[in-house]
Amino acid sequence: MSYNTPTSTITGLKGIDKKIQDIASHMTDLTWLSYAFGLANRDVTFKDGKENIIPTAYQDLNCKDPISMMPSDLYKAFSFWVKEPEAKPDENNTRLQYKISCIFYCDLEQIAPTFNYAVTKSKIRQDILKFFRTHESAGLGQLNITSIIDDDITQVYKGFTLSQLDNKYRMLPKYAIRINFDYSFLAECEGFSLFLKNGLLYNHFAVSNAKNITNIGWSVPSDVSFSSLSVFVASSFTKSGGPLKATGFDYFQNPNAGATNAFNFNGIGSGNRLSTGLFSLLKLQTALWTNKILGPLSAFSAALYYQNERLDFSELKNKTNGYSIRLIKDVTTLTHGQKGTYTGNDGRIYNTICIGTQEWLSENLAETKYRDGSIIPEVTDNTAWSALSTGALCAYDNDWNNAI
Repeated sequence: MSYNTPTSTITGLKGIDKKIQDIASHMTDLTWLSYAFGLANRDVTFKDGKENIIPTAYQDLNCKDPISMMPSDLYKAFSFWVKEPEAKPDENNTRLQYKISCIFYCDLEQIAPTFNYAVTKSKIRQDILKFFRTHESAGLGQLNITSIIDDDITQVYKGFTLSQLDNKYRMLPKYAIRINFDYSFLAECEGFSLFLKNGLLYNHFAVSNAKNITNIGWSVPSDVSFSSLSVFVASSFTKSGGPLKATGFDYFQNPNAGATNAFNFNGIGSGNRLSTGLFSLLKLQTALWTNKILGPLSAFSAALYYQNERLDFSELKNKTNGYSIRLIKDVTTLTHGQKGTYTGNDGRIYNTICIGTQEWLSENLAETKYRDGSIIPEVTDNTAWSALSTGALCAYDNDWNNAI
């Protein structure tokens, strides 16, 4: 017998509250042996000028599966507890860090009156851990399990009093499991939608520098990699560009032709810097370097545009041009549609997406260091940029607010 987890959505949440709600909503992915959990809210009170957060849970009397007809008095709940509601930024000020717990409450007498309790406990535990380990990198941020407390009431409820729970629920559950996490997500996240930035622009000398702009296991894609991406996208859609572009008009100008972002590639019109040093085509085009060199002064690139649905390829691009970069993983363990992360040479963490058999960055590179830790020079002067024969970077219009 399977039973789907009921969900509810509170509109207008932001930050950690929206993140918690989003994680909880993913629990609809779970089907259970013969039990269910109701979505829980967080109960916040103030004492001595500080937030006192305790988990609260409720029984949703409308959540019964009409086929299974689960008993209405089934004791079921899960809740999240944010131990420190104030975020701690990481050293690069790019991610917000929290310590959270998810607590599951079960009355095994209600859940499995005719089953062996030990078997039921084991099934519950396996399903819960499988869920979280599957979703650690599923676009929810970095959700890393630090400890698991299984059926030890004093430790499960450590941090708040038993009387608070006993008064609220009239009884303590016969079984509880608490999973503690270190949790972080990009500081740009607002309402759980990643606010995409343009990343940085690089000349091709930075791409081909022997110090390596990528971390171990990743590469600047070849023209063949982009061609394979195009073929895979086109196998499902008529055009290969629209499904790779972010939707709406925040990142590409109207009409942003064919944009569906069906593959979560998040292509955006990040513009470029010409070999003269002038900036152009913001929200009109994104040009992406490949590692293919065509001569002393030219290289190969791919591009997306606001006015058409194509993923174009272009040869003979001046190596001094400033283009965006999307890295590709040399060998991925992900399957199509799965999300992951990439840690750059300067410690910045990027989101990734697997498209077909290729794992790509799902945001533009904003790397400031080579693999050996040396700095990639920033060049703002137009004349100096046009005369370069070594690696360099810049932000669009030399404004870092455009970049990260």
